[in-house]
Amino acid sequence: MRKLIVFIFILFISTCCVESIKSKYYSVNVSDAVVVVKIIDGDTIDVTNDGKIERIRLVGVDTPEPYSNNNESKWYGLPNTHLKKWGINAMDYTYKRLYKNEAVGHNSFCPHPNRS
Repeated sequence: MRKLIVFIFILFISTCCVESIKSKYYSVNVSDAVVVVKIIDGDTIDVTNDGKIERIRLVGVDTPEPYSNNNESKWYGLPNTHLKKWGINAMDYTYKRLYKNEAVGHNSFCPHPNRS
């Protein structure tokens, strides 16, 4: 019984901490909304932010380059011709999902060390 009470207490405390972390790093303001205006490749996009165009790299996404040579050793020895085709497919997928859509600004998810 004592273990159950300790477990419930720890669970309660951890949920309180999660909410404070969310409010600090994941708060979404209207000013954080950006519009995707250009797809560079499968993992890079351009967005408008306060009237300026900014280039954004998608975190956790790495796709082959569609129009330049790829490092074949990075992609487990696959031929560059295949990698370029996959790069084009990745770019098309990103285009279909994001182009001209509103997205949440990158500043709200990963605080940059040089930004307040």
